[in-house]
Amino acid sequence: LSRKPRDYKGAFGCIAKNLRLMFLHSYQSLLWNKAASYRMKKRIAEGETDGMDDAKDSCSSNEDVQVGDLVLIEDKSQKE
Repeated sequence: LSRKPRDYKGAFGCIAKNLRLMFLHSYQSLLWNKAASYRMKKRIAEGETDGMDDAKDSCSSNEDVQVGDLVLIEDKSQKE
């Protein structure tokens, strides 16, 4: 960028491939987390909290689930 100040694509191409992939995956993760947080906040604002108590109950007593946290819930109804 010092020689070509506007060549962001070229500058990004100079970074090692594995590091570029790490940057891309990190950005993808950031977008996912923001989308999931937005959706959870929207569901809570609309009063749609079905299943959210189950997620909090499944955590151990020393963990605290807050709005914006991404919680994976095991679907016990599918198990035999």
